[in-house]
Amino acid sequence: MDTSPAGREPGFFDRFNDWRKNSLALKLATVGILILLMMIPLGMIESLIWERSSRKNEAESEVASTWGGRQEICGPVLTIPYIARHVSEVHYDQNGNPITQAKPEIRYAHFLPKTLSITSVVDPMIRNRGIYEVLVYNADIHLEGSFVKPDFTGWPEVEEVLWSSAFVSIGVTDMRAIRDQITLAWNDTSLAMEPGVQGSDVLYSGVSTRTPAGINDTVDYRFSADLRVGGNSSLMFIPLGEETSASVLSTWASPKFTGAFLPDPRPEVGKDGFSASWKVLHLNRNYPQRFLGSAEGFSESAFGVELLIMVDQYQRNERSAKYGMMLITLVFLLFFFTQALNGVRIHFVQYLLVGFSLSMFYLLLLSFSEHIGFNKSYALGALSTAVLVTLYFKAITRSWKLSSMLLFLLFFIFTFIFVIIQMEDFALLVGSVGLFVVLATVMYLSRKVDWYALGRR
Repeated sequence: MDTSPAGREPGFFDRFNDWRKNSLALKLATVGILILLMMIPLGMIESLIWERSSRKNEAESEVASTWGGRQEICGPVLTIPYIARHVSEVHYDQNGNPITQAKPEIRYAHFLPKTLSITSVVDPMIRNRGIYEVLVYNADIHLEGSFVKPDFTGWPEVEEVLWSSAFVSIGVTDMRAIRDQITLAWNDTSLAMEPGVQGSDVLYSGVSTRTPAGINDTVDYRFSADLRVGGNSSLMFIPLGEETSASVLSTWASPKFTGAFLPDPRPEVGKDGFSASWKVLHLNRNYPQRFLGSAEGFSESAFGVELLIMVDQYQRNERSAKYGMMLITLVFLLFFFTQALNGVRIHFVQYLLVGFSLSMFYLLLLSFSEHIGFNKSYALGALSTAVLVTLYFKAITRSWKLSSMLLFLLFFIFTFIFVIIQMEDFALLVGSVGLFVVLATVMYLSRKVDWYALGRR
C-alpha cells in the first residue's frame, strides 16, 4: 500500500519501509539470524551441564578418597636378593687419575607364580554425597597357586643368592581400603603380611612378608591368601601366573568387562547380578616368569570389571542438548511458514521469546533430573514447554488449527529426541534418517508455493 501523501512519489524511506514489511527474503534472513542467536543460551546450558557433571566427579573423588579408589591387585611375587658380580666404583686420586674399585651391590631377582587362581566376590553399595550417588564396593578376594623352586641359571651377574632375605609381595593399589589383616599361607606356614614393599622394581604399593625359601628346597611352594578390600567403580587383576584363572561374582547388574582380556566363556549377566571368569597364559602377555631388576608391561596386561551406574543423567542431558538447534530450527520454520502462507505477522521479539522458552526445556530437564530421574524430568519438561509454546502461538495466530499443528510437531520432536537418546549404537543412524524424513516432508508440503507471489503480496 502506498502510504505517501497524494500527488507525491514515495520516497526512499517509504519504499524501504514497505520492502521491509513485505520482503520474504528479509524475514527468512531474520529467522536465520535468530536461530544463530539461540546458540548462545544453548551453549550456556551445555556449559552448566558440564559443570554439574564435574561436581559429580568431585563427589566421587571425595568418596573414593575415604572409602577406596579403583583397585588393581597384583601378585604374589617372590623376590630374592642377590649380590651382583663385577660392580665397579670409580674414584680419582689427587692427580685426577681414575681408580677403579670393585664393591658388592645387592639387587633383586623376581619370580612369578607357576599357577595362580583368583576368586572374588564383589559386594556393591551406593553412597550419597549431597544429591549425588556414588557406587562403591567391598571385595573378598582369594589368591591361590604355586611357585617352582627359583632357578638362577643363565644369569652370570649373580655372585651370591641371599636366600634368607627372600620375600613375597602382593600389590594393592589403595592401601587405605584394606579391611582385614592379610595372612599368607606358605606351604605349611602362616605368615602375617606387613605394609610396604621392598624396592619398586615390580610393585609400588602393597604388602609383603619374609618367606622361608632355601637353596635345598626340592618341592614347589604352595601359597594362598585372603584379601578384603574396598574400592570404587572398578576391580582389576594382573595375570602373573604361567597359567592364571580368575572369576568375579557380584549382585551388580550393570558390569563392563574391560582391560587386556575379556571373560571366556561368555559372562552371565542378569538382573540379579553377574558372574565372569578368565583364563590367561604367560604366552598372552609381554613379560617373563623370572627376571632381574624391573620388567615392563604389567599394567598393560590388567583385566577386570567396572561397575557402572547406567542412568547417568548428565551424559543423557548432554546428548539431549545437542539436538537443541534442531528443535528451535523446526519450530521457527513452522512459525515462518505460518507467517508466509497465512499472512500472520510475527515480530522478531516473539521469535526470541519462543526460542528462550525452548531453551528453558533443557534447563528444566537438567535441574529436575538431579532429583527425580531423567525420564520423568524429560516428560515433565517436554509437557510444560509444549503447552507454553502452543498457548503463546495460539495468542499470536488466533487459530486452534495452527496451534494443534504446532503441538503435534513439538510432540513428534520431543519423542524423536527421547528415542535417539535411549539408543547408543544406532543413534546416528536413526537421527540421520529422521532428519532426512523431516526435510523431505517440508520440501513436499512447500513444493507448490509461489515464493515470488508471497513476496509481492
